[in-house]
Amino acid sequence: MRIISSVHETDAQQTGLLDQDTVAALCDRIDTATTTPTRESFCSDKIGQRTFEVVLTSYTAPEGELRWAVYTSDNLGSAYLDSDDRAEAEARYEEEVRDLASCAHPTMYAWWDHTDVDGLKQCGYHYRLDVRDGDGDWTTREEGTGTLGAQHDHEDYQDAAIRLARESLPYNPEGYPQARVEFRSTPTGEPVATEVVDLDGE
Repeated sequence: MRIISSVHETDAQQTGLLDQDTVAALCDRIDTATTTPTRESFCSDKIGQRTFEVVLTSYTAPEGELRWAVYTSDNLGSAYLDSDDRAEAEARYEEEVRDLASCAHPTMYAWWDHTDVDGLKQCGYHYRLDVRDGDGDWTTREEGTGTLGAQHDHEDYQDAAIRLARESLPYNPEGYPQARVEFRSTPTGEPVATEVVDLDGE
């Protein structure tokens, strides 16, 4: 990997491989390319702004060559790396994502709100909340998105299901006996968890 610019490693400008203007031009091209990522992992704050992210994308170098870039942004700054080999870039992307995931405090469910790296948990979710009537039939009441840990760091899917059911049915005037919350990592993906909440006494 060519290290174009980095707050973590010696980069191409520091070694004399690239001059300042070339570094700025390449970083600008990569910034533009990150708006159409090939892969990405990120965390967002409460107003939706990204606080940490790693992005794999492709871009066209000034010479017309297609190159693969990995952009990382964390609390220390940013890094721009690239390669003419997609496999090499993907491996570095996954390495960066796993390294940041290891920063998660033991009380946190996961570091990333969204990630596509196999084997890593994520906090962001899409959900569907169904209610069961007295005849045993399930009906969808609402759908939405959320983030584990939005209320407290150690929240898991069961905690989130209870919270969502209580927020949707604060007094349960219809007398539904149960709610069922199905969680997905993506809107059309397979469920990652399904939790049933007893509403008796709510």
